Amino acid sequence: MLGYMKVADELITTGTGTVGLVLEEYSGEFLTTYRSANLVVAKGMGYAETLTELDLTSPHALLATKCKPIAELFNMDVGKNVAKLMS
Repeated sequence: MLGYMKVADELITTGTGTVGLVLEEYSGEFLTTYRSANLVVAKGMGYAETLTELDLTSPHALLATKCKPIAELFNMDVGKNVAKLMS
C-alpha cells in the first residue's frame, strides 16, 4: 500500500492503456479532473518522456529515477527518489 489516499482527494484511471501522457486518448472523466488539478503525480518513464514535450498548465511531480534513461534525463543517479516539479 502506497498510502496515496491519505494525501489525495481521488485516484482515477486515464481510461486507456497508453504509456505516458496522451491527452487525446483519455476519458472525459479523466480530462475534467486532470485539467482542474493543482498537482499531478506522474510516475513512470512514459510520463517522464511525454511531459517534457507538453505545455503544462499545472505542476507535475515525477517520483523516481528507476532506470538510466530517466536518471540521465533529469541529471540524477539511478535509484534515487526525487521530486521534479514541471510546470
